[in-house]
Amino acid sequence: MIATLHFKKCFIFILLTIFLLGILSTIGQIAKYYFGHDYLFGFVPLFNLSSEKNIPTWFSSILLLSCAILIVIITSQKINNNDKYLFHWKLLGIVFLYLSIDESAAIHEKISGILQNTLHLSGYLKFAWVIPALIIVIILGIGYFKFFLSLPSRTRVTFTIAASLYIIGALIFEFFEGQYVSIHGWDTFTYTIIWTVEEMLEMIGLTIFLYGLIKYYLIFNKKIEILIDL
Repeated sequence: MIATLHFKKCFIFILLTIFLLGILSTIGQIAKYYFGHDYLFGFVPLFNLSSEKNIPTWFSSILLLSCAILIVIITSQKINNNDKYLFHWKLLGIVFLYLSIDESAAIHEKISGILQNTLHLSGYLKFAWVIPALIIVIILGIGYFKFFLSLPSRTRVTFTIAASLYIIGALIFEFFEGQYVSIHGWDTFTYTIIWTVEEMLEMIGLTIFLYGLIKYYLIFNKKIEILIDL
């Protein structure tokens, strides 16, 4: 059996799901801070965009894993063609696989805790994991510059928008959140709005990147078929 997917409709659905998650998370935080219901039959933690092991976390992890899988598919074709940037595709797949695992296991938060206890940072560097993360982003940016220029122009535009949104949400916001928390503390409604926007930017960036990967794949392949053997 051959399954047919309408990708534009799928991505519109994913984007709508992201906004729905943002709304549900915000409703939960309103219930917590303005009505004193921090659990609400499990609704508040289940949709909290800043918490781990809940629906938004699983959703983000699946998005990252989907990107990794599609990169692997593209890489398999690059192997057959002896592509000049084969290593870059392989490394990119590994990066997204790690990010998917990290999203569920919160590895970066554990690293941040270790660095925080060691360096005693505060202010913009309160979330200490941003230091190694920023270094890695810079190294990858330099290492992938020629790879990026080799991509089709539309792919470059799509990837640029996706990367910008993801990095702003995942990294840049963390600097300002660290400063805010250092001054006002963790437990404020304003802080929940900040990290809600942060998480939504990350998910939107991933969705655009996934769309860009599929469009890139379709440049060299007329269609994507999903074969289901029953």
